[in-house]
Amino acid sequence: MTTIRRGGPAGPASSGEPASPAPRRPSSDAPLPADPRLARELLDGLAEAVVTTDHAGIVTLVNATANSCPS
Repeated sequence: MTTIRRGGPAGPASSGEPASPAPRRPSSDAPLPADPRLARELLDGLAEAVVTTDHAGIVTLVNATANSCPS
């Protein structure tokens, strides 16, 4: 069975040839930079909401995007 992508945000429509594998993405478990200012700058620059919690479920960080989301 051949699946043909029809375009959109993911890219142009397929010509029917097999898609090349997606590039490897860093693991979400990768540590943040050691410098807290750099980590904050990195997280605040993301267009996605990021909320981190400790093992007890207490929120320890909310980035700018998550902070601007309606509750």
